Amino acid sequence: MTISWLPVDLPKFEYSKEVIEDFKQSETFMPLGSIFEALRLTTKTSENYGIENWRHDLTDSQCKLRDYINEHLPFEHLVNVKIHHPTKARSDNHFHYDFAFPEKNPELYEHNKNMEPCGYRLILQGNRTGELRLVNNDQIVIPTMPPTTDWYVLGHTNTEHSNIGHPVDRYIVFCHAWIDKDRHQELLECSLVKYKDYAVFS
Repeated sequence: MTISWLPVDLPKFEYSKEVIEDFKQSETFMPLGSIFEALRLTTKTSENYGIENWRHDLTDSQCKLRDYINEHLPFEHLVNVKIHHPTKARSDNHFHYDFAFPEKNPELYEHNKNMEPCGYRLILQGNRTGELRLVNNDQIVIPTMPPTTDWYVLGHTNTEHSNIGHPVDRYIVFCHAWIDKDRHQELLECSLVKYKDYAVFS
């Protein structure tokens, strides 16, 4: 039995509203007519999931998010940290895996696969249930977030998922990284103790 989705036992991030306001004032990296807007907080020097650094032009709220992630998340090296905001509904069958192009970096793909679940996500704003759905054992599952954390982790290479309906008020921080195995395992274990009743297993 493996974990497909799990709330993470991390302290609340206190500056979500400020991060959203700065996002609204920023130019996005995807056009407004797209399915979602995305603001990348890390550099992009490679198209092949290369190791990246934090951008040097982050706002004050984004620097607070950077410092929080550096302190609390079990990352050895960053690949991509960005803010996602849906702008319109996706089709009912738009399910996907977050590691979209394994062939671009087979080494990282294998590393992430061995660390699953390792797709850390922060809900800056959005409903605690009903906006995310998973394909799990050939069934559609709608997970529920507990009120005590805004972080969850899902399978980055092996958990098919999609947004539901038109969640235009949803803002998510998407993290992709090389994982520190020991810190990651410790965080998963304590999160599972605290949030086992919320977990989705496959």
